[in-house]
Amino acid sequence: MHLTFDDAKNQKNIEDRKLNFELVYSFEFESARLYAVDATARVLREIRHRALGLMALRGYALVFVETKGNSNVYNKANKRR
Repeated sequence: MHLTFDDAKNQKNIEDRKLNFELVYSFEFESARLYAVDATARVLREIRHRALGLMALRGYALVFVETKGNSNVYNKANKRR
Protein backbone atom coordinates (compact mmCIF):
# COMPACT_ATOMS: atom_id res chain seq x y z
CA MET A 1 0.00 0.00 0.00
CA HIS A 2 1.36 3.42 -0.95
CA LEU A 3 0.85 5.93 1.89
CA THR A 4 0.74 9.71 1.62
CA PHE A 5 0.09 12.51 4.09
CA ASP A 6 -0.14 16.28 4.20
CA ASP A 7 3.15 17.86 5.28
CA ALA A 8 1.41 20.67 7.21
CA LYS A 9 -0.74 18.17 9.14
CA ASN A 10 2.35 16.09 9.81
CA GLN A 11 4.14 19.11 11.27
CA LYS A 12 1.13 19.90 13.49
CA ASN A 13 1.01 16.28 14.65
CA ILE A 14 4.71 16.45 15.52
CA GLU A 15 4.14 19.64 17.52
CA ASP A 16 0.95 18.42 19.26
CA ARG A 17 1.72 14.73 19.81
CA LYS A 18 5.46 14.38 19.17
CA LEU A 19 4.58 11.80 16.48
CA ASN A 20 5.79 11.92 12.89
CA PHE A 21 3.44 10.55 10.22
CA GLU A 22 6.46 8.90 8.59
CA LEU A 23 6.22 6.31 11.34
CA VAL A 24 3.12 5.00 9.54
CA TYR A 25 5.37 3.26 6.99
CA SER A 26 6.11 0.71 9.72
CA PHE A 27 2.42 0.11 10.59
CA GLU A 28 1.70 -3.61 10.62
CA PHE A 29 -1.53 -3.75 8.59
CA GLU A 30 -1.42 -7.55 8.42
CA SER A 31 -1.70 -7.92 12.19
CA ALA A 32 -4.03 -4.96 12.92
CA ARG A 33 -6.59 -5.94 15.55
CA LEU A 34 -9.46 -3.75 14.37
CA TYR A 35 -10.15 -2.48 10.92
CA ALA A 36 -13.41 -0.56 10.63
CA VAL A 37 -15.08 2.03 8.42
CA ASP A 38 -15.97 5.44 9.82
CA ALA A 39 -19.57 6.00 8.67
CA THR A 40 -19.56 9.74 9.49
CA ALA A 41 -17.10 10.52 6.69
CA ARG A 42 -19.48 9.16 4.04
CA VAL A 43 -21.14 12.57 3.93
CA LEU A 44 -17.78 13.87 2.69
CA ARG A 45 -17.84 11.24 -0.09
CA GLU A 46 -14.89 9.41 1.35
CA ILE A 47 -14.59 6.40 3.59
CA ARG A 48 -12.17 6.79 6.45
CA HIS A 49 -10.74 3.56 7.77
CA ARG A 50 -9.57 3.05 11.33
CA ALA A 51 -7.03 0.46 12.29
CA LEU A 52 -5.47 -0.48 15.61
CA GLY A 53 -2.09 -2.07 15.28
CA LEU A 54 1.61 -1.96 15.96
CA MET A 55 4.32 0.42 14.80
CA ALA A 56 7.78 0.05 16.27
CA LEU A 57 6.41 -2.40 18.89
CA ARG A 58 3.85 0.10 20.27
CA GLY A 59 0.10 0.20 19.81
CA TYR A 60 -1.37 2.95 17.62
CA ALA A 61 -4.71 4.01 16.17
CA LEU A 62 -4.46 4.94 12.50
CA VAL A 63 -7.07 6.78 10.40
CA PHE A 64 -6.68 6.81 6.62
CA VAL A 65 -8.60 7.16 3.36
CA GLU A 66 -8.01 4.97 0.33
CA THR A 67 -7.74 6.77 -3.01
CA LYS A 68 -6.73 5.59 -6.45
CA GLY A 69 -3.38 3.95 -5.86
CA ASN A 70 -2.74 5.68 -2.51
CA SER A 71 -3.88 5.77 1.07
CA ASN A 72 -3.86 9.19 2.68
CA VAL A 73 -3.09 9.26 6.41
CA TYR A 74 -5.30 11.59 8.42
CA ASN A 75 -4.35 10.95 11.98
CA LYS A 76 -2.65 8.62 14.33
CA ALA A 77 -2.50 8.85 18.07
CA ASN A 78 -0.96 7.02 20.95
CA LYS A 79 -1.58 7.74 24.59
CA ARG A 80 0.57 5.98 27.11
CA ARG A 81 -1.23 4.77 30.19
